[in-house]
Amino acid sequence: LFPYLTRLSTDEGQSFGWSILSEPYGDSPKVRTTGDLFTSERHFAAFLNVLGPYLDEDANGIERNLPCGAIVRHPALIEATESVFGSTMDNFVLRNDCEQTLPPTPALDTLAARIRGTWPDCDGTIRFAAYRSYQTALDRARLGQAPHEARPEIAAPDGVPTAAVETARSELGRYYAVHLGKSAKDAATMATDAISGVVSTAHSCGT
Repeated sequence: LFPYLTRLSTDEGQSFGWSILSEPYGDSPKVRTTGDLFTSERHFAAFLNVLGPYLDEDANGIERNLPCGAIVRHPALIEATESVFGSTMDNFVLRNDCEQTLPPTPALDTLAARIRGTWPDCDGTIRFAAYRSYQTALDRARLGQAPHEARPEIAAPDGVPTAAVETARSELGRYYAVHLGKSAKDAATMATDAISGVVSTAHSCGT
């Protein structure tokens, strides 16, 4: 990992990423040395998050997709796939294979397809941050990681049937009960949080 961190800190072409990593905003983890990488899972995830767009296509040793199994065992690693740059570069942060490797969620997949098919045209490079935030909401829904927040009633995005939203919510309630061992009440709450996260990030252009 040392060569990657060294390049981030010394290569002028990677200075934007280095500034995000070494002087983070708010409570984001600060990483300046290899020792910092192992302070917590969030520190390691922050490093991978910034590193993604600077990896060569044929980078040796680091895959562009994080295995979902690693995220299941170390939940903070999902943060390595989030929007961080607020620009086109968010299109190149690391991805994961959770959609392919976790138990199937056909209703959620259908909802996601409906949302993508009705997404309005967006201008400006910040739209890639919006797309990435939406994808992270989907990933968190599949992983059962959506944060619990007080939210208004879920409203279907324009052009998306309310039935598709409710079917996906019901599916996730069963999914969390079966695969995560949650009680019916907790699973239903988690499903509402997950679908709220997906819907609230849908159809955004980043403005």
